[in-house]
Amino acid sequence: ESINNNGGNSTYTQSSMEDLKKAVVKAIKEAKVDVNDIGLAVGEGYPHKMEEGIELSGIINGINQFTDKRQFCALSGISNLGYLQSTIAAFSTILCMQALEKKMIPPNYHFNTPNDTINLCRSPFYVNDTLREWECEEGKSRYALGQFYGFGGSNVIMIYKEAPEYVITKKEKRQEILLITGKTEYSFKKNLDNMIDFLLNVFLNIC
Repeated sequence: ESINNNGGNSTYTQSSMEDLKKAVVKAIKEAKVDVNDIGLAVGEGYPHKMEEGIELSGIINGINQFTDKRQFCALSGISNLGYLQSTIAAFSTILCMQALEKKMIPPNYHFNTPNDTINLCRSPFYVNDTLREWECEEGKSRYALGQFYGFGGSNVIMIYKEAPEYVITKKEKRQEILLITGKTEYSFKKNLDNMIDFLLNVFLNIC
């Protein structure tokens, strides 16, 4: 995670290319990630192509500090939901988490032509317009990058890593002692019946 603010480098509602670049560089360094392993980038959705050009250029310049590789990272977003204002970061994080869990790269809906202010062919990005399997080299992890902007000039870059595979190991069966007590013979039988009822009707349903 990396957060900074544009300060006087931009307006209240517009990003700064240079400050966004700094946020990307800091996030990558702190995450200690090979930038070539970032297979998905999710932006906040842009109401104007000039703003899109500024923010994407900042991200591209930041990533290019670490690699010369081109078009290895898919661009996606939540365009099918519209511009979600202050909830953009939450929904984009959910999108990244789902993509990492399902090992699928989500499509960028309603895409027709690229923004002519950005040369995607010479950038780390390509526009993914169909749902596709997220391929990954054996022994490596999948990573996603999220970019969010807050009114007043706040830039936020998040880098997400897929969770490690959870392996369930079978434990050796062994006998256990279950103690049931009662003050009288009647209370003991009552407690025993309650335990049997719990194991048959509640515990098995939970499992």
